[in-house]
Amino acid sequence: MKTQNAYNAILNGNILITTVVGIINRDNTRKVFNQLKVQIPQLDGAPWGNLVDVRQWGLSSADINDSLVDLELWVRKHGRTHLVFVMGTENAGIKKFTLEQYLGNNLQKEKVKLVETKSEALTWLGKSGFHLAIDN
Repeated sequence: MKTQNAYNAILNGNILITTVVGIINRDNTRKVFNQLKVQIPQLDGAPWGNLVDVRQWGLSSADINDSLVDLELWVRKHGRTHLVFVMGTENAGIKKFTLEQYLGNNLQKEKVKLVETKSEALTWLGKSGFHLAIDN
């Protein structure tokens, strides 16, 4: 059975949980961007954290760079202060390398982190004041 390539973004408390499955492209990225433009204003400008689960990520097509830049600029402008990627263990090296290419020096900052498990990500976000409204 083929896995559908997509993003899924759910706002839970003051954490946006984004799950990335398969190989993402510009259309997937635009769809999640439009979804965020509806979800994030619900926070009324309050800071929020983003947990990005890339354990099932099959990397990205070459055409998404501009879309990712637009998305990143928008989320920073609209209150995202902390970003954590859940890497898992499968293909973690190539995922880390790819994220380093996308994020550059941002990976060196204290408000961006790469972890292995979702539990580690939620603990790290919790220490910065970000919590789930519904634990699932």
